[in-house]
Amino acid sequence: MCAGTILFLVVDGARWVSRFAFIYGLVALILLTIFGTGYLTAFLRRVITSTVDGDEEMPEWPEMQDFSSDVFAPFMQLIGTVIFCFAPMIGLTVYALGGSHGDSAWLGWATTAAMLFGCVYFPMAFTAVAMTDSVLAVNPMVIIPSIMKVLRQYVLTVVVLAAILLARWLLHRLLERILPIPLLPTIITSLIGLYLLVVEMRILGLLYRSNKDRLGWYVA
Repeated sequence: MCAGTILFLVVDGARWVSRFAFIYGLVALILLTIFGTGYLTAFLRRVITSTVDGDEEMPEWPEMQDFSSDVFAPFMQLIGTVIFCFAPMIGLTVYALGGSHGDSAWLGWATTAAMLFGCVYFPMAFTAVAMTDSVLAVNPMVIIPSIMKVLRQYVLTVVVLAAILLARWLLHRLLERILPIPLLPTIITSLIGLYLLVVEMRILGLLYRSNKDRLGWYVA
């Protein structure tokens, strides 16, 4: 947990530096975001796969023997998964920014619906990519039938994930008010947020492990 908290702090530190040294801070922020996000993604995926394998202990943080495969590849797979899941929302947003479209009240509703669809689609897609180590696993022909096969359990999983994200955001806002000390609110919320994310990954792993035959992904 401490390693994950340090990653959050380093990225936040680079964001803070970028305010005063724009070019160097921006470069540092980009590089550290790729490193931090990719490494954290690799760890969260390991939580899923170790849970599927029946391990009860938290897995070790991944070793970094090769930056490309151990950090950059998970980062790019995450970006690809996010873009695919939220592509309808992104497309509608770009369309809305393109100019006047007459009566565009429907755009707001459509964009909100697309965002909610992406939020529901993402956890199953993330699990599939983690299990197959391929971004091609986000295929709707795989994900949508998988969601429908375990609908009740999956709805609960999505609700838990939403609650985790909301709790982390609210906690950070609260701590910023009651603990106006630089970085301290970030340290606390990062540690708690990471723990809650690990819990969510465990839930996704258990969801797959208990429904492996029904989902039929045939992962080796």
